[in-house]
Amino acid sequence: MKNILFIGIFHETNCFIKQKTLLKDFEILKKKEILNLTNDFSQISGFLNFCKNKNLNVFPTVSFTATPSGIVENKVFEIFWKKFIKIFNKIKQNKFDAIYLSLHGAMVTEKIFDVEGELLKRLKKIKTLKNIPVFGVFDLHANFTKKMAKLSNALICYQKNPHTDSYKIAYRAAKIMYDSLNKKLIPKTYYMNAKILWPPSGTSTLKNPMRKLESEARKYEKENKNILAINVIAGFAYSDVPENGVAFSVIATNYKNVSIIIKKLVLLANKLKLKGLVKEYDLKKIITMISSKKFNQPVLLIESADNIGGGSPGNTTDVMRSLISNNIKNSGVIINDPLNVKKLKNVKVGDFCKLIIGDMQNYKKQNQMILKVKLINKTNGRFTLEDKQSHLAASRGEKINMGNCALVQCSGVYILLTSIKTPPFDLGQWKSQGLDPAKLTAIGVKAAAAYRQAYDKISRISYNVKTSGPCQSDLNKIKYKNVIKKSFFPLNS
Repeated sequence: MKNILFIGIFHETNCFIKQKTLLKDFEILKKKEILNLTNDFSQISGFLNFCKNKNLNVFPTVSFTATPSGIVENKVFEIFWKKFIKIFNKIKQNKFDAIYLSLHGAMVTEKIFDVEGELLKRLKKIKTLKNIPVFGVFDLHANFTKKMAKLSNALICYQKNPHTDSYKIAYRAAKIMYDSLNKKLIPKTYYMNAKILWPPSGTSTLKNPMRKLESEARKYEKENKNILAINVIAGFAYSDVPENGVAFSVIATNYKNVSIIIKKLVLLANKLKLKGLVKEYDLKKIITMISSKKFNQPVLLIESADNIGGGSPGNTTDVMRSLISNNIKNSGVIINDPLNVKKLKNVKVGDFCKLIIGDMQNYKKQNQMILKVKLINKTNGRFTLEDKQSHLAASRGEKINMGNCALVQCSGVYILLTSIKTPPFDLGQWKSQGLDPAKLTAIGVKAAAAYRQAYDKISRISYNVKTSGPCQSDLNKIKYKNVIKKSFFPLNS
């Protein structure tokens, strides 16, 4: 029986948000708590289920997971490492055949640009783990580094955005690990950065450039028996780190054709680089259109600048303000606002209340709105994913907690106030609050691309609109300090 050492650390870090990500923001699981994730449809469960099917002996250590947000306090990673070492020291007498990592790939702390690379470096410094092969799964929106490539054997990333395949890819990565150990043929990772930055809104695999790049990568996998996997890595443009951007890694048992294939993919990415830039529409013009026409499905107003899945606070008011001021009745928005949820705790359903809604920490006072609202519903904010392949399942599993919630209405506009920011990746978010999103006239969606897995089911009318927020699609508006601008498209164009 093979012994597999498991470690998980998952965070997508947006470096342009003022609030730090603290220890309390992470869900921390240890040892047997990790094994309880077997059937929750997360990427960890994909790994665990494969190991169960193949009778592999898993040694779970520690898993840290948090919703995308600001730069992580450095002590978080140090506490993570101490917890791992404490558990590892109790099991280190065992002979481990492999290490399996569950990662995001774009975590940044106050002191470390490349957390995943640092983790690998520390693991390799442990004498008994130095020569143990490293496998694992990571998010397509990682910033893959030289250190990650050099110190791992087969880290496999998602192939789809929206990330409907996180479970499947984690399972596949575990199979590559299993086959490699049985064949006693351990692969290596070959890597190249394309020097391109794309906003997340331009990285959907449902369209080019990512659709074409993924297609070519799968073709090369089939044509070359020595290649176990090819990763098309979109990067995460809102992490202000030197090794950012689009990259490719090839997992292979030998170097045959690898260099040629990587260079071809980098060349193709550069040919398609303009396709990754996103056109945004003027919000006023779209609202005017909604006012003057009748649609048989909700019009989706995509607020990628306040993309919760990209780390944004989820509380800008641009779309909400436009819907209210233009009297777009039976429309809806979701705002993360724990303070107002608390304020409404003692208000009765059906009563009216005055609220000040809007982000003051990241934006100017003009973002705030003073509204007289009617309380429609209050819940504990818990729901089960309708779609088990939802982007949300990758890190959170199927049971979602938005914290206490309040559904209010102002001038015919429904405003769902949440206590825990939750990306809009499942229609159960609305339905759990007693509202069917399919019956709304317009919906503000604080996302970039991953919303489509859910919202395509109720509407094909969507517009990326220009709004305030830290996740601007025009990357030239981002104030990078550590990304070398002259080296990356579109910053150098």
